[in-house]
Amino acid sequence: MKSERWIDIHAHVAGLSRSGIDPDDYGVEQGVGTLVDAGGAPPAELAQRLNALEPQTRTRVLSWANICAEGIAGESCTLHDISGEAARSALQASPGSVVGIKLQASNTRLGDRVLEAIENAKSVAAEFHLPLLVHVGNAPPTMREVAAQLRPGDIITHFAHGKPDGAIEGGRTHPTLREARERGVLFDVGHGSGSFSFRVMEELLADGFAPDIISTDLHARSALSPVGSLADCMSKLLCMGMAEDAVISAVTAIPRAALGLERAAGETGFAIVNQSWEALDSYGERRMFQRRIIPEALR
Repeated sequence: MKSERWIDIHAHVAGLSRSGIDPDDYGVEQGVGTLVDAGGAPPAELAQRLNALEPQTRTRVLSWANICAEGIAGESCTLHDISGEAARSALQASPGSVVGIKLQASNTRLGDRVLEAIENAKSVAAEFHLPLLVHVGNAPPTMREVAAQLRPGDIITHFAHGKPDGAIEGGRTHPTLREARERGVLFDVGHGSGSFSFRVMEELLADGFAPDIISTDLHARSALSPVGSLADCMSKLLCMGMAEDAVISAVTAIPRAALGLERAAGETGFAIVNQSWEALDSYGERRMFQRRIIPEALR
């Protein structure tokens, strides 16, 4: 089987993010033509880091510009500049390589400055006609509060996390999320080490609320377990009942359109095989699945 080349819109790439993954090991060697770093670098350093990385990799590496001037720093972003000026400069310096603005809408990152950061991020993204990628995690704000503020084309990542005040209420998708989808907000898996729950995703799928985009949130730790690869994230959704064509679109046409990218030359070859394998979510729950997507390396 073949499709257009896969895109992973949420990864952490060595050279841009701390504890990043080798872009070719998890890119072209895994059928992924494009990896997008999720705002790991300080925006002021982003152009330089992207330029340094380009001749070293066969995988196309793009990036989000973090609204926080420190990028994804180890300490709280509340201590640093969230005006968006550094992100604006990064977009001006690297048109075509910086795809939009990244914001971590979590009280553990932004404290009481979350709403300020959201407004700044929306303003910069709108100025450049680019999307906003919003990490939702520990409330406040809740995912529902974030979804209500987003524009058409903006993306919520980690939407199937298992934290309180998430996507599900009373066994159903919260109406605010459905309203956001109707406005054109997109919902991304962003699996990672702490942001994907089998239970939540099963309830979402049963309620007809499948992800628009499948991404990994790969970094050095999550690559070992529980994420593995983009193909394994796709396999989980396939085995949980998401339609095969929807799974493929969630790593090809939909993310490509969301980021305003041209279709890349070449294709990703892959097979869907009957194989018993144990999969983990981010909370230690296990599932035995019987089908798996196996990609071919890109040449």
